[in-house]
Amino acid sequence: MFKTALLSTTLLVASTAFAGGLTPELKEKFSSQVKEIAQNPAVIAAVKSQNTVHAGLSQDDILALDKKWRAEVTAANQPTVEKVLKNSTSDELRRVKNARGGAITEIFVTDNKGLNVAASDVTSDYYQGDEAKFTEVFNKTADTVHFGDVEEDESTQTFQVQVSANVTENGQKIGTVTVGLSADELG
Repeated sequence: MFKTALLSTTLLVASTAFAGGLTPELKEKFSSQVKEIAQNPAVIAAVKSQNTVHAGLSQDDILALDKKWRAEVTAANQPTVEKVLKNSTSDELRRVKNARGGAITEIFVTDNKGLNVAASDVTSDYYQGDEAKFTEVFNKTADTVHFGDVEEDESTQTFQVQVSANVTENGQKIGTVTVGLSADELG
């Protein structure tokens, strides 16, 4: 009961702070940080590689992979999850996350279909392509940045705002990056 009340109060405070909108300076700061991650050469190379591997996937294939991921998240054997979490790009994302001292709750990168390529932490699902963090960025201009609402994230169990941007190469959208910012950073 106490924990629920505390979480509700925390969400209310964070939502109220965010409802007033981020200052232009904070929006620019967070946009720049996310775009910097998106332009990391390791991120671009990993996305390009997965785009090639996944080029022939149908929507049914994507949904089957997502179902497999979801089942593995709580399983002892996690080959699909580990393929994403235990690659060098994920190591780089964890380094960036850890260097921010708690300001970043998670970072993950998707391919052009919205499937995870690399992640600092396990995500609750593999397919992001049907969520605003992907659709509100990838389906718009290459320089679009999307700020989600303050929410309690299922994967990280923290209140955060997800900020997403396109991963681009030569001005062409090839994937996305999403950074979870701790709600504490919004004030």
